[in-house]
Amino acid sequence: MAWNISERGLFPNIFNLATNSLISASATCGQTHREEYCKLVEHVLLRKTTHGGSPQCDICDANDVHHRHPIEFAIDGTRRWWQSPSLANGLRFEKVNITIDLRQEYQVAYVVVKMGNAPRPGTWVLEKSLDGVTYEPWQYYATSDAECMRQFGVPATTGVPRFQRDDEVVHCTSEYSKLTPLELGEIHTSLVNGRPGVEKPSAELQKFTRARFVRLRLISPRTLNADLMIINQQSHRIDKSVTMRYFYSITDISIGGQCICYGHAESCPSDPVTGQFKCECRHNTCGESCNRCCPMFNQLPWKPGTNAQPNVCQQCQCFSHADLCVFDEELDRNKWSITPEGVYEGGGRCIECKHNTEGFNCERCKDGYYRPSGLSHYREDACRSCDCDLVGSISDVCIRDDQSAQTGQHPGDCVCKAGFGGRRCERCARGYRNYPTCEPCPCNQAGSVNFDTCEEDNCQCKANVEGLYCDRCKPGTIHLNAANPQGCQPCFCFGITNNCTQIEWNTAAISNNVGWNLTDLSGGRDIRPETENGEVLMFNANQNKDRSLYYWKAPDSFNGNMVGQLFVLLFYIYLNSYGGNLHYYVYYVPTEQGNSVPVADLVIEGNGVKLEYYTRIDFFPRENMTVQIPIREGNGWYNSNSRMPVDKADMMRALANVEKFMVRAMYQQKQLQSSIFGLTLDTAVPPPEVEASEEDVLHSVPIDTLMRGVEVCSCLENFAGNSCESCAPGYRRVNNQLYGGRCEKCNCEQHSNTCDPYTGACTMCKHNTTGDRCEFCIPGHYGNPSLGGELGACKPCACPSLENNRSPECVMTQVRVGFSIEFKF
Repeated sequence: MAWNISERGLFPNIFNLATNSLISASATCGQTHREEYCKLVEHVLLRKTTHGGSPQCDICDANDVHHRHPIEFAIDGTRRWWQSPSLANGLRFEKVNITIDLRQEYQVAYVVVKMGNAPRPGTWVLEKSLDGVTYEPWQYYATSDAECMRQFGVPATTGVPRFQRDDEVVHCTSEYSKLTPLELGEIHTSLVNGRPGVEKPSAELQKFTRARFVRLRLISPRTLNADLMIINQQSHRIDKSVTMRYFYSITDISIGGQCICYGHAESCPSDPVTGQFKCECRHNTCGESCNRCCPMFNQLPWKPGTNAQPNVCQQCQCFSHADLCVFDEELDRNKWSITPEGVYEGGGRCIECKHNTEGFNCERCKDGYYRPSGLSHYREDACRSCDCDLVGSISDVCIRDDQSAQTGQHPGDCVCKAGFGGRRCERCARGYRNYPTCEPCPCNQAGSVNFDTCEEDNCQCKANVEGLYCDRCKPGTIHLNAANPQGCQPCFCFGITNNCTQIEWNTAAISNNVGWNLTDLSGGRDIRPETENGEVLMFNANQNKDRSLYYWKAPDSFNGNMVGQLFVLLFYIYLNSYGGNLHYYVYYVPTEQGNSVPVADLVIEGNGVKLEYYTRIDFFPRENMTVQIPIREGNGWYNSNSRMPVDKADMMRALANVEKFMVRAMYQQKQLQSSIFGLTLDTAVPPPEVEASEEDVLHSVPIDTLMRGVEVCSCLENFAGNSCESCAPGYRRVNNQLYGGRCEKCNCEQHSNTCDPYTGACTMCKHNTTGDRCEFCIPGHYGNPSLGGELGACKPCACPSLENNRSPECVMTQVRVGFSIEFKF
């Protein structure tokens, strides 16, 4: 499936999240009282200066604007700093928490902490939380590698961290807990570099880096070794000149991160009112974090975008009759939902179909409504009320669309009770009388021209019909049909006889989607198409730029004898199709508005005859269009050479040996995609005892109605086939003339009963004979095949005897011995 927006996921730029955050500290110097502190550079208490102070000592007072150090200074972007109370105020101030509320969840990539006028902390933990209550560690920091294991139970990581398999591992480092520099030291913590899922990114890494709250849990400051011994005495006698030098100081905290947009946005502007950042979602996604598909784009389940795939949310096909769809796993599994491109893929299910429609895709009208032929699915008024007369109709439900209509029916037609007719079943049908009882008239409707006058003894029969009530075909005709002006059709039988009967076989819908190819107007090229689910054939102009491919060409399973003689190809049985229909659905997508392509919808070529059929359907883009083509002469069929309407002789000649069977694939000059599916061909099937192979790739679905109009001719002994279209075994066709032609007996000197039906060359010669007429002996034999039958059988050479024959050839002579020898060495 082609991505229209990008070839990869979209991600916002990384920015400093701390500048827009809320920050707090569990302790800050000078909050409870004015206090003095000194930098760690003072190894001894220095002599007081003349103004009472020390050059390395100062005052912290929260009430003095020049000497206050609140936690907000750590994120204001200035050179000011936050400072904790020194340990001179108590050893409890070893443990201080700094909490940063980012005000919404983000993906955090790194954290950089820059110290003020004190060394970097000795032992501490960088933590994250989503709710501000439960925190999880991101990274541990310790004064030594041994301290990592002793304090946190984690082995120390040396150098740049490398993560082989786990995106959520937390490591410990002593790299950033050195005593130097004594001021302005920096701690750089990357949460993504080196992790295996950084390129995708993986779901595990996204979970690991997701946070709203960031906490620096400071456990102990970095001290001089000698001072550490003094501090650890835990005595009230500890020299404050030592402890007042130990405190935490941070001048800047930078948190690099990005909005959580799951790979579906590249911009995340802030709201001018709330100050919060919000993703500008793309890829048809919605939600604050682009964490769901938009209401009409749930054909596939939502997925986050990655560096490799955009995972665009795909539009559902609801034909403009719904405002919401959801993804349904069952529809996806069973391929029941259709895409806007006409492919059964995905699981989009439309919710609350409007405009009197229903179905997974709002694709059909509700009971009691119908969509007229040629009316677009997308129209708001596509479904019209049925308006059936309940006196004559079975129910108030009518034929809902072209796909539901059987032969002779139209969308909107009500299903009438026997004897009732009219579109609404509001009157008696032709051939019935006395509404509302609607009793049958005596004259047969199909066979008489005045059946609807209901005259008791004056039925006027059509030309090929006879009987008191015009209810049977005259000899030499079959298939009593109301649509036939003559009533019955004459026996065709390829001009050999006029004696035939109607075959008593049922109709089956034959389908085979295997082996179809794209081809040009001549049918000489074969380009393999794309397939979807083994059922839909697709032509995609993005994969194939050839604009000369106009047709789908059927495989051999749709070629051969389509008249009446049973034939076998690739282990399946294929029968008569004359009088049936070809059914299929088409769907096409244009790149832009373009002119339609004036080509035939179906081309059948065989026995030197090329026939074309043109439908009268308006093919709408992006809609499943139902096509039904009659396989019989009539309106829409033309002879490609003469441009004259096709007669029965043309049709039967072509169907007797179909060489090309091509269905239209191109509908617009600027066409992006075309697909065809549900392609079936009506054909007559033999009685139940004749069954096809279990390995059939040509599938037969019985319709359980007789195949009307299929003849079985009483052929002369030298002809075969339901319509006498073939020569019988042992006969050959003279001059390849099919209609009105002759079949003469094979001339094989009574050594074979079969020959090529067109050239007459004998096959399977017996009696050790060979040649086109079995007129020669095979090597190593002699005789006179022209004598015919067993008398002319060739005998093995005996030179000098059968048991000791020493010559590969021998010839017949007139001498009494019977043969002479030709030695060949």
